[in-house]
Amino acid sequence: MGYVFTPREYEERRIPKLSDYETALYQLRAGLEYFCRRTLIYGANIHGSNFHKDFDVGSDIDVLVVTNYQEAEKRLRKLHNVIKDSTHVPVEFVPVPKHLAEKGNHLLDYFYIKYIQTYCKDGIVGRDPISVIKPRDIWDNVQMEVRERFEANLTKLSKMSSTLSEDYNEEHCDFLEKILRQPLYAAIDMLRIKFGNYPSKDGKPLSKSECCRLYEKEFPQVITQDLFLVLNMRKKYREFIKECKGKTSEYVKLLEDIDDIYPNARNVIEENLELVSR
Repeated sequence: MGYVFTPREYEERRIPKLSDYETALYQLRAGLEYFCRRTLIYGANIHGSNFHKDFDVGSDIDVLVVTNYQEAEKRLRKLHNVIKDSTHVPVEFVPVPKHLAEKGNHLLDYFYIKYIQTYCKDGIVGRDPISVIKPRDIWDNVQMEVRERFEANLTKLSKMSSTLSEDYNEEHCDFLEKILRQPLYAAIDMLRIKFGNYPSKDGKPLSKSECCRLYEKEFPQVITQDLFLVLNMRKKYREFIKECKGKTSEYVKLLEDIDDIYPNARNVIEENLELVSR
């Protein structure tokens, strides 16, 4: 996943430094360990871009959490706010009630769980949440699952696009984050179908740029210009906020540039939807 900051966050320099991620991880782990001791949660797994070699400012921290009680989700939201307020680091919790996880009554997808099992063993806090997550029926047909995800992503993007505010508020910036992320993961999902898991080298997951180059090699029948346009815009955005020296007006112009590549982002997802539907 990732995060696109609002112009107000940028103007007020509520942008984390790389050192802030270390503090955020410490706070996050301490909070989750406390919830485990209080039996509010069964266990959690910290993962996401912060463990990748292409990790940079703008990455978020993802956390799969199996909860024991409904109160846990309220406490997770409070922990999220504490970490965001003190470090400006975005944390994305994926909470799943234990009684639903054990029945396979959840929305977690196959490749997401397989990725965590393969690459994120060091992120476990408490008991391994994967141990109580029963497979969904659709996991028997991961190609169909991926196709349904592409369709859902396109529908959501269309709905968001039609209701966007002219200002770059949180909802609009969330839309921009999806423009930068979903096309890359569409390509990665095709690689996952081909290889059975997130592509890796020497036991480590490939960076997004490495995945795009591999995708270009493995799917030569697909025009990849749109994909690399999105990848380059993502890189440009990361570099801008890492330096955090430009004027707010320049930052807004960058957000406008991301807005402009929405048709290209859709093209990538639509092309892969067609590919996975054959």
